[in-house]
Amino acid sequence: MVIPRGLVLALLSLAAFGGPAVADASLCHAEAAIEPARPYVGQQLRYVARLTRRADAEKVEWLRAPVFPDFRSEWLPGRPEHRRERHSEADFYTREEHRSVFPLRAGVLEIPPARLRCTSAATGESEEVALEALQVDVRPIPTEGRPPEWGGLVGPVQVKATVEPRRIALGQSFRISLQLRGAGNLWDAAPPFSDDAEFGASEVFRQPPALRIDTGEGVYLQRFFRFDVVPREPGSLVVPPVTVAFFDPHRGEFAQVRTAAVEVQVEALAAPPAANPASAVARPPTTAARPGSGLWWAAGGVLAAAGGVGVSELLRRRRRRREPVEAALREAADPEHSNRERARHLERALRAAVARRNPALAEASADEWSSRSPELAEAARALRELERHRFGHSQEPVDAAATRRTITQLLRGD
Repeated sequence: MVIPRGLVLALLSLAAFGGPAVADASLCHAEAAIEPARPYVGQQLRYVARLTRRADAEKVEWLRAPVFPDFRSEWLPGRPEHRRERHSEADFYTREEHRSVFPLRAGVLEIPPARLRCTSAATGESEEVALEALQVDVRPIPTEGRPPEWGGLVGPVQVKATVEPRRIALGQSFRISLQLRGAGNLWDAAPPFSDDAEFGASEVFRQPPALRIDTGEGVYLQRFFRFDVVPREPGSLVVPPVTVAFFDPHRGEFAQVRTAAVEVQVEALAAPPAANPASAVARPPTTAARPGSGLWWAAGGVLAAAGGVGVSELLRRRRRRREPVEAALREAADPEHSNRERARHLERALRAAVARRNPALAEASADEWSSRSPELAEAARALRELERHRFGHSQEPVDAAATRRTITQLLRGD
């Protein structure tokens, strides 16, 4: 038989307080309890303050609310007035205030006393009640069996890792998302991938970690880490596995979870097709002409045909060279794209335009552009701005017109 968690907590609460009976007909009573009694550092505890008031004591206020100086505390919904009893010809109501608290160090830690006041609406009678101090004997995390990967986490901890997309073109990015979930001290979780060298010749943009706290019968935490990776070389790039070690306070032992390695394929940019210029053949004149005139007409026809073919081929080559730029600009102009997607397509167009000037710098960083080629200083500024929109937290729309002006300058004379 499965017992509902709420019923289990109610039974534990009754056991901790020794039952709901009040000792006398005073205006109010207060008592507190905490479980478990001997936790480990970083383990989640449940603090409950039970407040019982007489029916006519309609005003109940804290004079000194509970504080937790050596703990991290999170407010919980608690229990509204859910019990009614009669004692000494008076009705009493009981409610509970709950906290989730996490001890921050080992030793005997104290939760200081609190104090509240109850006032009768009918008679104006007032009474102050003390909530006694509580002491918690906090055990240190054992050193025996501690793995070298352990960074202070108290678990159990669940880990989920995603890598998207798994196949990209050179110059594009993929995102690594890591989510840790548990009921322990996840705010202490260290970010993975502290060394950018794990991703080879790539630029790594780290998003600020995020912490989400969900409250109910207890506190449930989620810790998020995100990384945007821009490879600078084609080929296969392996995102290494992540190992998260934690101490399980319920079993009194260490454990760990490990994600799988993920392979990302980085495809090289397609080279433009080789030119295949057409040859022109001059046809001899078919009508009679003066002696020698046929030769001049034939020569003129050859020159005109050759000139026409040359201009046409030049235009075709120019269009082929500019096609990657124009294709990326068309994508950037799509109104359905998000601000980040628009910045990505504009960066692709900018890099394709730089490739027309210096193919060796097509996939280089903005710093390399400005240091190795002074004429690319404006392009470097534009690239930094686009990367800020792609990998930062800017809410401003990307300035597509400014990027287009920079690209036009790069293509001038092409």
